[in-house]
Amino acid sequence: MKYFKALALACLFALTTSASAAPLSLVQWIEDGLNGVDNMDCSNDSITSPDEKFVYTASFCDYAINVFERDSATGQLNLVDSMVQDQTTLEGFAPTGDILMSPDGSHLYMYGTTYVDGYIHEGIAMFERNAETGLLTQSQFYEGRGISYAPTLVMSDDGNYIYFGSINGRAMLVLKRAANGILSEAQYIDNVVDTITNDVIVEMELSPDQNHLYVGMDFTENVIAWFQRDQATGLLTYAGEISTLDAATASLGEPYNFIISHDGNSLYMTNSVAESDVEIWHFKINDDASLSLTERISELPEGHPKGQFFYPEKYAISSNDRLLYFIDIDSLQLWQRDITTGTLTYLGAEQENKDAVPDRGLSQVSALRLNRDGRFAHVAADDGLAIFDISADTSVIITSPAADAATFDVNVNIQNLGPATAHGLTANINLPAGVSLVSASPAGSSTSCEAAEQVVTCTVGTVPDAASEAITLSLQAPQAGGSAGLTAQLSQYEVDPNPANNTDVGLSEPGSTPPGNSAPPATPPTPTTPAPADPSGSDGGSSGGGGGNIGFLSLLLLLGLWGGQLVTRHPSINAYRISRLR
Repeated sequence: MKYFKALALACLFALTTSASAAPLSLVQWIEDGLNGVDNMDCSNDSITSPDEKFVYTASFCDYAINVFERDSATGQLNLVDSMVQDQTTLEGFAPTGDILMSPDGSHLYMYGTTYVDGYIHEGIAMFERNAETGLLTQSQFYEGRGISYAPTLVMSDDGNYIYFGSINGRAMLVLKRAANGILSEAQYIDNVVDTITNDVIVEMELSPDQNHLYVGMDFTENVIAWFQRDQATGLLTYAGEISTLDAATASLGEPYNFIISHDGNSLYMTNSVAESDVEIWHFKINDDASLSLTERISELPEGHPKGQFFYPEKYAISSNDRLLYFIDIDSLQLWQRDITTGTLTYLGAEQENKDAVPDRGLSQVSALRLNRDGRFAHVAADDGLAIFDISADTSVIITSPAADAATFDVNVNIQNLGPATAHGLTANINLPAGVSLVSASPAGSSTSCEAAEQVVTCTVGTVPDAASEAITLSLQAPQAGGSAGLTAQLSQYEVDPNPANNTDVGLSEPGSTPPGNSAPPATPPTPTTPAPADPSGSDGGSSGGGGGNIGFLSLLLLLGLWGGQLVTRHPSINAYRISRLR
């Protein structure tokens, strides 16, 4: 009779999983007037360079552009330079709006004002950017027709076009961007929507496929219009609209804040017709780019910090479309997005004067940006810039007690090393051929497991910082001789800064304990036979070639059998051992 070692996944969920638990972690608060930073008052935007080395902020009240060097590991910033408009001579540029950066990071664009010949001029400043130092040099100030107070600027993904919506000018402008960064007019649209006079453009978003531009307008009527976009020329053609003139959207408020999901299926906006009547509206984006209202969120769940919406704004969506972030009064809220239906579920919030978030750290926010790596959120607030770590480092380790039985257990321990709460955590355990699941006994009441062929999927859900989770799986050994092994793989909604510990491989044989969360040690070569194959399935970094040199012994080692013997990796030394089967 052959004996096999026990495999068990023991998950001990030892901490609170309340939805109101703080989901993020404050990394740094850069406040105007402190620690040598004097030009951060009324921060109105921030942007990170493509190489993640520099961050640029704009200060409306201090008439300044700030350049920060960034630590890519911690996310913390260090001030390098400030470009401030001289308020005596009015020399220089004063930023008042959004910041854009070309995809290659060579040019930066800001809306603002400059003083020329005794007059204040509004326009878009173009800066050349030094990739090594991060410093900026202004090369253009574009002030063509239609340029008058732009609440939003949008750049196409290829960096060839910038879309500009004017409030005072009541016009929309398409600007072509040359290889040297210089802007020129490509299209000027005076009467944006024929059915609406005196259009005031307040919001713009490009669809992820870059085929449509959605524009929010208000004046006599509130409108969201969409335009067909020619990707080669950047030119726009009116395609349709929804407005307060339509029965389904008769209560449409001023469309100041909306965002489109990365899959292109959903548009979310804040709808406010009165202070006591604020909702999040969810539109389905149809195949023809038209919008259908599918969800209105007004009632908030128990544990929500406010009990009602005041005015959600500055939306941001994670790159995997699972998480929606936004600001509401003095809170940074996190909602889960269903990638099939687009519906939203509240998860948690950061608030001022709680969890190390300072007073006014989330007040009068002008911009919320997620970094390109998805690990950090930058919040441009009235008194400075708040940086939150939104990543969660989760790990899995397989351990196993020695046992000789046909039914065996393996222990797989899951832990959130932080700093943020992990949401949507799932563990997929791949069983070796012939091994089947007998039972699953999660310790946490919120964890559930199910098996499909050779994969056991355990849905863990929410795991706060420093929490650990445990499940016990009882498995049935195969009847044929051999070694038993499995792989555990974690996934979650948040970015994991250390994906190396998301996977672990366990091997089993009577009386031994496989190591947890460690790569199998290299096998010393022998003069007569090739080194045994890595039982974890890793190629050890080698790339192809020599496929015919695997060797017969290596094949037997992979199968776990050699002459009626069981071959396994010894858990404590860099070698393999052969133990005779009974």
